[in-house]
Amino acid sequence: MVSTPSTFGKQDAPARFDHLLAFCDTKTGAINTELYRLSQEAAKDTRLKTLLSGTSSRDIIKHDQLADFPEFKSQFETFLRNHGHREIEFDAYQPTWVEVPWVVLDNIVIAMNAPQSSDPYDRQRQLKLTMQETEYECLQQLPKELHFFFHELVRLARSYTSLDDLEHYETTRLTLPLRRGLRALGERLVELSILDEPMDIFFAHYEPLNDAIHQNSSEQWRALSKAMRLEKAEYLANKERTPEWVLGEGEVQTFDGESLDGLPGSPGKAEGKIFQVLGPDDFARFPRGAVLVARTTNPTWTPLFYNAAAIVTESGGPLSHGAVIAREMKIPAVTSVRNALSLLKNEQSVTVDGTTGKIYLRTE
Repeated sequence: MVSTPSTFGKQDAPARFDHLLAFCDTKTGAINTELYRLSQEAAKDTRLKTLLSGTSSRDIIKHDQLADFPEFKSQFETFLRNHGHREIEFDAYQPTWVEVPWVVLDNIVIAMNAPQSSDPYDRQRQLKLTMQETEYECLQQLPKELHFFFHELVRLARSYTSLDDLEHYETTRLTLPLRRGLRALGERLVELSILDEPMDIFFAHYEPLNDAIHQNSSEQWRALSKAMRLEKAEYLANKERTPEWVLGEGEVQTFDGESLDGLPGSPGKAEGKIFQVLGPDDFARFPRGAVLVARTTNPTWTPLFYNAAAIVTESGGPLSHGAVIAREMKIPAVTSVRNALSLLKNEQSVTVDGTTGKIYLRTE
């Protein structure tokens, strides 16, 4: 039996894991590089940079102010045609990029104003070198008969990380036709005063909706309308509620005033003030050097990482979006921090240790 070298013990393993998967060739990474290119194109034009930095992205889109910059507008629209099916949240009820283009524009502005060190090409080169060096170091400490097994294990972990991201990207293409079809149905129900908003059709159950359509009685439509409104109210209430960590067991973790525990997501330490990001409306307000705290993150949130000192999420693990991108950005991340949004308040100063998975309260 081959003994396991001490180097692969519990204390060192998370950092080794992070370094071995420091850069995986993902669709999200490729799209972020495209966003970065767009941001650099915008930065070259002083007038455009001034417009983007000084005007709300929503107003720029609403008043078609990009029309004064036809080349950039064309590139922006091409980007939306190619990737507009990307979601802003993991919920098909929420709009996609092409439906809220100002969110994408916010991301471009964030990347445009990010530190120069955020250049993805430089980061990718450094991360690939880190992976190669770590893999070589690990192989040096393993017996030769385990080299092939170890190499294949690492290769598969990297491949499946990339495939998982690609599957997500391609599957969400279905969101656009789904939302178009449901919106068309919802608009008809709004005309009949059965719904207040077309997309509230998401809160209908299939059988009552199908029965109401086929039988077309006033009583059934009234019952369906009431049921959908109740479903929406429950959805909104649950969205604000902190979910139980284990269903039925209530809340467990509390902040002892010193530290919170989570899972190591990306190695390193960083200090900063908490800024909670609850959704895309918070993107433009995210301050440089803050610690991003969220329930979870998804690909739409990635440009925020350019300005973040560290990432803390309530869900996820080492292979979650937040952890993977944090490693690519070379910033610390701690995932699966129970009740992070309840216990970590805006402006609170903390130290995030992504190697050990701990968050420490700092006293000024």
